[in-house]
This record gives sequence, structure tokens and C-alpha cells, in this order.
Amino acid sequence: MKIYNKYIVLAAMALTFAACTQEDDFTPQTDNDAVKINATIGKLQTRVAYEDDGATNFINGDKICVQNTLRDTKNIATYTFDGTTWTTTDALVWNGSAKNQFKAWYPAATASFDSFDLPTDQSAGIDKADWMTAETEEMTKPGSGVLDLNFVHKLTKVTVTVSFNSQYPAGDNYVSMFRFFTNEETPVEVTPYESKDGYTAILLPGVYAEEASFITLEMNFEDNLTVPVNSTLIAGLEAGKHYNFHLTVGKDAVGISYVRVLDWDEEEIDGGMAEEVLFEKVSTAEEFTAAIEDGGKIKLMDNITLDDFFVSSDVVLDMNGYDITSKWMFNAEDCSIIISGDGTIKSNEEDPYVNLINAHLKLQGGTMKCTLDVDDGSTITVSGGSIDEVQIRDAIATISGGNIDMLQIRNSGNVYISGGNVSTLEYHGGTLIISGGTFGFDPTSYLADGYTATENEGIWTVAPSNN
Repeated sequence: MKIYNKYIVLAAMALTFAACTQEDDFTPQTDNDAVKINATIGKLQTRVAYEDDGATNFINGDKICVQNTLRDTKNIATYTFDGTTWTTTDALVWNGSAKNQFKAWYPAATASFDSFDLPTDQSAGIDKADWMTAETEEMTKPGSGVLDLNFVHKLTKVTVTVSFNSQYPAGDNYVSMFRFFTNEETPVEVTPYESKDGYTAILLPGVYAEEASFITLEMNFEDNLTVPVNSTLIAGLEAGKHYNFHLTVGKDAVGISYVRVLDWDEEEIDGGMAEEVLFEKVSTAEEFTAAIEDGGKIKLMDNITLDDFFVSSDVVLDMNGYDITSKWMFNAEDCSIIISGDGTIKSNEEDPYVNLINAHLKLQGGTMKCTLDVDDGSTITVSGGSIDEVQIRDAIATISGGNIDMLQIRNSGNVYISGGNVSTLEYHGGTLIISGGTFGFDPTSYLADGYTATENEGIWTVAPSNN
């Protein structure tokens, strides 16, 4: 499968298969016009790497190709990352007094800026399937001689978890082979990378036909199963997004039971010559309000007291052991928020309330003393910290850790709990699937297949039934 950048016209295709070449008379370490680079991966996106290695950056040995499109010679080079800096032995130089314009791509060996052959066997890892590009406007040589390149993902990341209903005895893996179908007119099978998180692959963005298939499963002791597309796939997969599908398999039917759509990743990562991205340190209400408005990484250096605040830019907030006291708490809309560290977000009024509207909150630490209303297409992921009350409607919650005193689910809410502690539940319909954690209520009505709940002095613990 060769993928072409749909925004490139045929007249520009002469650049498509440009190769990275060397010139023997060039020494980039001593040439004043040599292009030094700082390569980053776009905001809220990261390099794929392997699912299990924790890598969220360009890693040692990665290679990218960079081309100065306004030069005829010494205009292309392959740069290699050594874990700290990007280096090259190829010839790529600045136009000293004229304009420069750059295009870059990853992987250097198998891609170009305009096209890429998607690997169909990704079982050994998905890093080589992660096609990324970067480009600049026309520019003059900066005083530092360093070229900043901001890469974006051109393809879509998809992860599928699979569960079996009660017709299948727990503890066995019934899938002998798992394949995705691409959305091409003649679909091609893609073998994913299998890990503890499920089956993950890089696929083509775009729409699936209504009559198309998405997945094929080769089953042990059963006929093969084919999964049809759902509304998410018909609407189309977006480049740079990470789609999480849950697949429920029964003896007579198989279908997608829920979908979560996230940004590729939730960390902003720099690579190469850049220093580690620094948190903006704030000590006053004025500094905090300005930092929240601008977005980015924020670290508290003192307790903050203010009337209210509104979050509409992507924010990573390190509480750093300090508290935020906001009279009217806050609202968040069309943004992503990550909260970590110790500290409390609270109000000096009764019944404090926080609204998430098409917003995405990831709670890794801290304490939220409020009722959190998750609505209008929002998502919340709780892996640490604590919240007084969470109300889920027309939204998705994923809970793997932390503490929630009260969880309230409405008809259009979707909640998936694999860990943490939930003390009280108000269930008014919707989807609730429990596969781990401890609970102050009887969770047996909401258990995923293959899981059981045991009670001890009023506390229920959920674990796999074969434990």
C-alpha cells in the first residue's frame, strides 16, 4: 500500500522520491552553513515506538530525512538521533542570504514527504509504520543555524481489546490470528502488534464503506469471525488520533461494544538538540490565570486563590504540593487537561461544580473537592488522585486507579473500571463494565465476562475469576 499526501499536486511529485545522498567534500561539523536541527513531534502527539517500552520520544537510532527545497545542491541529508542530538554526515546547507524552505519525513529509509508504503506486518512493533512529516514556510537562516522541525502523524493509531461473553469458559485465549482490514477499495489485511493492552496497528485515515469489514478473527475450535464497520469507521478515521475499540465476542455474534477517541498521546515531547520542555512556574493568581489562558505545562510554586478560571487551551498542571482555591471553581471546553502531583483544587463556597464540555481530563494525582460534570462528548481518565463526585452523561470515563467517592452514570454515559476505588454508585442507565478495583457497593451486576467480585466487611474486590 503506497500512501500519497492528498494535499500534494502532481506537479510537485518530482520531490516525492528524493533520496538522501552524501557529498564527500562536506564536513557538517565544521561548515558554518551546515543545517543543525531540533526535531519535535507535534503538540499532544508522540512517536509511536513500541507499545511496551514506554518510549514517548524519538529514540536512539531513529533517522529522519530533511530537504531544503530551495537549493539544487547540498540540499538533502539523513539525520540520526543518538538519544541526545541529531547528527549527519550528509551535505545540507543554508542559503546564507536567500530564502530556505524545508521538508522532512520519518522513517527516512522507507518514506518520502509525499508517500509511504504502509507495512502490512506490524507484529514485531508499530514504530516503522509511523509515517510523520514536517515542513516550514520560506525562511532566512536564523542566527543559531538551528532548524526547528515540528513533525505530525500522517496516519491513524488503532487499538482493539477483546473480551468473550459467558458462553466461553474464562481463562483461555480463543483468538489464534487477528487482522485489520484497510479502508481501500481493495482492502488489505494488516497484522497488528499484540501486547497486554490489546491489538495495536497503524492504519490509513479516511472512511470505510458501509458494507466493508474492519477485523477478521481466526478462532481456535470455531469458525473464523468477521467484524463489520461501525458508525465511527463510516464517519472516518482521522490522522493523528488514537482510536480504542472494545470487541465483544459471543458464540453467535461479534461486535464493537464501545469506542474511545483520543489524541495520539497526551504528552508534549521534544527531541534532539532541544532541552527538556520546562514547566512554567507560577506563584500568584495573575501568573496562574495568564498561564492557563496560554496553555502548556504549568507548575505551582505556591498556593493560589482566585475567583474562577476557564480552561480552553491544552494544559499539563503539576500541583507540586500546593492548593488552588477558586470561588466558582472552573469550566473546561474544547481542550485537554492533565493534572498530577499532590495538592487540592477546592472552593470556599458550598457545592463546588466543574463542567467539562468536549474536554478531556486525565487525573494522575491531586484532589478535586467538587462535583465533576463530564458531558457533551468529553472524556475522563483517572489513574490516580481523588474526586468527590463524578457525573457521566454523553461522555466516557476510564478508571484504572485513584479514588472516587460518588460515581453517577446517566443513560448516555459509558464507564469502564479496571482499578481504583469507587465508594458509591448512582446508576441511571448507560454502560458500566467493571474488570478490577475495589467498591463500596455490590458490583456484580456490572462485571465484565471472566471476572468475579468478593466481599469483605462491606468492601468488594473485583479480579479475574480464574485467580
